[in-house]
Formats: sequence, structure tokens, C-alpha cells
Amino acid sequence: VVDMQDSFVELSSRFPDKLVLDVKEHTEEFMWPILVSIALIAGGIHFGKKARVPSLMDKVIAYWYLWNGVWIHLFLDVGIGYFKRVPSLTASYALLDKRYDVMDSTVQTAIFVELFLQAPGCLCLCYGFFTRKQWRHPLQIFVCSLHLSTTIFYAMTEVVEGMPSIPVDWNLEFSIEHIIYFWIYFVAATAMWICVPLFLAGYSMRILSRQVAKLEEVTLQDNIDEQNSDGESIIVTDSVLNPKERAQERKKVK
Repeated sequence: VVDMQDSFVELSSRFPDKLVLDVKEHTEEFMWPILVSIALIAGGIHFGKKARVPSLMDKVIAYWYLWNGVWIHLFLDVGIGYFKRVPSLTASYALLDKRYDVMDSTVQTAIFVELFLQAPGCLCLCYGFFTRKQWRHPLQIFVCSLHLSTTIFYAMTEVVEGMPSIPVDWNLEFSIEHIIYFWIYFVAATAMWICVPLFLAGYSMRILSRQVAKLEEVTLQDNIDEQNSDGESIIVTDSVLNPKERAQERKKVK
């Protein structure tokens, strides 16, 4: 804990100057991710304003995936955490979780899932909810499952090992470094990426369940109508083929 506090004090004391120096020395490496991220977010916001989305819920969900896909997955976790585009920002990742400093296999696996599955999935969902595509709810359940499994896997492996890489605050000191790196970045962020995906997956499952129920009801009614029409067809066909027998039966009834 003392080493973590000393590292935090050292980093925070020189962070603005270090960040400026990093940007100067790695201008092109720093600017490209920033520009691409801003362009994608700005394009998504502009597209969202023009999109005719009747449901406020769907619009909020679309912006959630835009923010997740571009800023969280691509820029922060992949660009800063893994590819280390800006050393001073990467150092803050190492303070949050020492596994980022040594590129632990758990962290690498989570980042590859983010890069190849979660980020593309989030961007597709952003487009899908803005344009109300029929595939958005099945895809949302899949992406939410990835968010849940990756978050639980990332957090639980650390918890099971006794949390050696996280600046824990079990003594409830609530120092600045503990508030930032433990209570916000680890506890609050982990809770968010568990609760929100659970809610969104439940939202899509409820909508799909209603659609399946309606489809089953319509299919059942069609089957009933088809059976009734087949019975009527048999009666009509029989009366046409055997008119004398039908006439005799009618006389007996009278």
C-alpha cells in the first residue's frame, strides 16, 4: 500500500508535465487515436440526432454502446492500456492494476475480447438501435454476455488470488488514490459493467419473449383456421361426390 501511495503521489505531482511531454514526444501516436475516437463519437452523435428513434430507451442504449465501443474499448483499454500510446496514461493503468504493467495473460485475454468482439459488437449495436434493425436484440444479448463474462472473469481472478494487484482500501481510509483507483476504477466500474449489461440483456429478452409469444399465438390461430377450413372442404367435397346419399340423409332428418 505504501508503494502504491508513493507511486500515486509521484505520478500525480508530475502528471500534467509528464502528459504534456508525452504528447510532444509522441504527437502522432497520441493524436491519431484521439482524432479517430472524436471523429467516431461525433459521427455517432450526428447520426443519432438524425435518426428517427421513437423510443428514448433505444436512443440511450445506442449512445451507451457508442461510448463503450469507441472510448472505453478502443481508446482506453486497447489504445492506452495495451498498445501504450501515451506512457503517462499507461502508468495510471499500472497503478489501477499491476497486471497491466506486466501484461498478465488475464488482461491480454480481456483486451483481445474487447478488440475483436466487444468493440465491433458495440458499434454494430449503436447503428442497430439508431436504425431499429431486427437483429439488435439478439446481438445485444450476445454482447452483454461478453461484457458480463469478461468483467466477472477479470475481477474474480483478482479476488480469488487475494487482490495482490489492486490498491485495496479495506481499512476505509478513503484517500485520494484509494477513491480513484479502488472505489471508482475497480469497485464502481466493475459494478456498472455487471449491472448495466444484466439490465440490457433482460430488456432484450423481455422484448424477444413478447415477440415469440405473439408469433406462437398467431401460429396457433393459423393452425386452428387451417384445420377448420380442411373440415369444411371435406364436407363440401363429400356432398358434391355423393349428392344422392346426402339428399336421402336430409329427408331422414326431416
